[in-house]
Amino acid sequence: MANTLTVGWLQAPVAFSASMLVMLLCVGVMYVVRAWRGGARAAAARNSLVILAVVCALYAAA
Repeated sequence: MANTLTVGWLQAPVAFSASMLVMLLCVGVMYVVRAWRGGARAAAARNSLVILAVVCALYAAA
């Protein structure tokens, strides 16, 4: 995602924010599916969801 930062940043903030949102949603869905399926890594997936939620909250607050 860092490759999308250009000298003309003022032309791309909406596209960058939209692509970051889509990426975060995909990662969140992946963690939800992993936690829902259970298994040895379900607890790690739940912890990752908490961390992802904090990151999203900070991103939304900025």
